[in-house]
Amino acid sequence: MLEVAYEDLVQNPQTILKSVQQFLSVKPKALFTLLKQQNPGSVESLITNYDEVKDIV
Repeated sequence: MLEVAYEDLVQNPQTILKSVQQFLSVKPKALFTLLKQQNPGSVESLITNYDEVKDIV
């Protein structure tokens, strides 16, 4: 299984997309994403009860 974090995909899309292609054993192609990070802050700073929520999600 390959886990891809949204934050990593937004910050470094070429590296992440390359690793996805390698994981799937497909022929590499130039890929891109239109994702843009909406909130510049960390998730922890946006959610007041982050410590309670992180173990549930």
